[in-house]
Amino acid sequence: MRKYTVIIFLCFSGVLFSQKSTIQGEISFISSQNVYVKFENTAGITEGDTLFYSSGNNLVPALLVKFISSTSVAASKISDIDFQVGMSITANISEVLPTEEKQVITLDEENAGEVYLGKSYKRKEKSKYYGKFSLGSYTFSSNLPGDVPTQRWKYRFSFTHDEFFDKNLSFDSYLNFSYRTKDWNRVSNNIGEALKVYSLNLKYNVTEKLDISLGRKINRKLTNVGAYDGLDAEYNWSNNYIGAIIGSRPNFSDYGYNLKLFQFGVYFSREDSLAAGPMKNSLSLMNQTNNFNTDRRFLYFQHTNYFIDRLYFFASTELDLYTRENGVEKNSIRFTSLYTSLRYNLRPFSISLSYDARNNVIYYETYKSFADSLLEYELRQGLRARVTYKFLRYMSAGVTAGYRTRGDDREPSKNYGVYYSHSRIPYIETSGSVNYNRLETSYLNGDIVSIRLSKSFQFMNSNISLGYRNIKYQYKTTDYELNQNIFSFDVGSNIFDNIYLHMSYEGIFEKIISYNRFYANISYRLR
Repeated sequence: MRKYTVIIFLCFSGVLFSQKSTIQGEISFISSQNVYVKFENTAGITEGDTLFYSSGNNLVPALLVKFISSTSVAASKISDIDFQVGMSITANISEVLPTEEKQVITLDEENAGEVYLGKSYKRKEKSKYYGKFSLGSYTFSSNLPGDVPTQRWKYRFSFTHDEFFDKNLSFDSYLNFSYRTKDWNRVSNNIGEALKVYSLNLKYNVTEKLDISLGRKINRKLTNVGAYDGLDAEYNWSNNYIGAIIGSRPNFSDYGYNLKLFQFGVYFSREDSLAAGPMKNSLSLMNQTNNFNTDRRFLYFQHTNYFIDRLYFFASTELDLYTRENGVEKNSIRFTSLYTSLRYNLRPFSISLSYDARNNVIYYETYKSFADSLLEYELRQGLRARVTYKFLRYMSAGVTAGYRTRGDDREPSKNYGVYYSHSRIPYIETSGSVNYNRLETSYLNGDIVSIRLSKSFQFMNSNISLGYRNIKYQYKTTDYELNQNIFSFDVGSNIFDNIYLHMSYEGIFEKIISYNRFYANISYRLR
C-alpha cells in the first residue's frame, strides 16, 4: 500500500510543482496541407504536439505538429480557425521548477503598481533531447448485416537527441506500429508489415560547415523526393548550400527497406535578401532506379520570396529528362509537375491564388472517409482563389473558388464556397464556424454544409468541440444520391503535465446505413 501511495504522490507532485512555459510563434506560410509556424527556436516542441491560438483569455487548440526544423514547424489544422500569415501561435514547452520558498516582490500585471509575496522560480535548462510516445485506438462499426466492428491499434514513438553521446552527433527517429486486432496473428509473424519507420538517422557535424547524415530521413531541401534510406552530405558557406545523397527509396508495398530502388542525386540551394524580404531558390538533379535500372531522371526547382511587402510567392516544378515506361525509354524533356502560390495580405483583406498541376497525391496512411477523399481530390488540382475579410476583432468571412480542366475530363470541374467564423462568440466564450461548398464535376454535383463549435477550459487545458456536416452528392450517370449527416464530438485534456488525452466520435448516417468511428489516444511527452 505504501508503494502505491508513493507512486501516486510522485505522479501528482509532477503536477503540483511544475508549470508550463510557452513560446510565441508566427504563421509564415499556409499550404493546402500544412500551416507553417516560425519560432526563434523549436527546442522542446515534438511531433504530435498541439499548438494554440489565443482567443481572449483562452488558448484554443489549433494545430497539430507534423514536422520540425530548428526554427519552424509544419502542422495540420485541427480547428476551423481562419488561419492567416502573421497570426500569433502559442506552443507549450519547457517547465519551470520552484526553488526554495522565499519572499519575492512580483509585479501584478492586472493591478499595475501593486506587488505580492510569492515563490521564486528558476527556469529549467532546455533539454538536449525530447520525444513523444502515444497509444491510439480506432474502432469502426456499421449497421450493415453481418458487419463485425474492427479495431486498429496504433503506437507512435519519436525521439530526438541533439548531443547523442557526442556534442557533434545528433539522433532523430519517428516510428509507427499499427495493426488491426483481427490481423494480429499474421502481423506477429511479420512485424515489418505493421512497423513503419518514417525517420531513423544519425547526423554528424564534421565541421561548422559540413554535415553528414546516415539512415532514413526527409531532406527539407528535397521534399519532393520524400523519405529515403542512405547517406547524404551537405556543405554550406555564406548563404549557399550544396549537397549529395546516395541510397534507396522505401519499398512501395510496406514502406520497408529496398536496395533495388537505388537512387542518387545532388542539390544546390541559396538564400538571399531582396527588397523587403528573403528569397530562397533550390535546384536538384535526381536519378532513380528500379532493380538497379534507371527508370527516371529529373530536375526539381523550388522558389520562394517575400521581396514585396506582405506578398508571398512560392513555385515548384519537376522536369523529366529521362523515363522508362512499360519498358520503353523516353529521353524527351517534359514538365511533369507544377505548383505556384501567390498570397497578398492587406489587412483586413487577404487574397490568395494558386495553380496546381502536380500528379495526384497518394496517401500511404489516411483515415479520410470516401466523401472527404473525393472532395479533396476535386479541390486540389487546377486554379484556386480565396478571399478573406477579417472584421472587428474576432470575426472573419471569406469566399473560395476553384476551376480544373484536364484532358480526360468530359467537362471542367468547378467548386466554390463561403464561410464565416467567430473566435469568441459573446456570452458563451466559444469559437464557431459555418461553411458551405458547392462541387460540380463531369460525373457528379455536390453540396456540403458544416458547422462547428469549440470551447476551451483552463481546467487541465481542456477543449471540447462539436460538429455537424451534411453531404449530398448527386451522380449524373445513375440515380444514386449520396446523402450523409455527420455528427462529431471531440474532447482533449492534459490530465498530467506531460500526458495528453484525446477522444473523439464521428457518426455517419445515411438513409439506411450508418457508420461509427471511435478514436482514443493518450500521449506522453519526454523532455
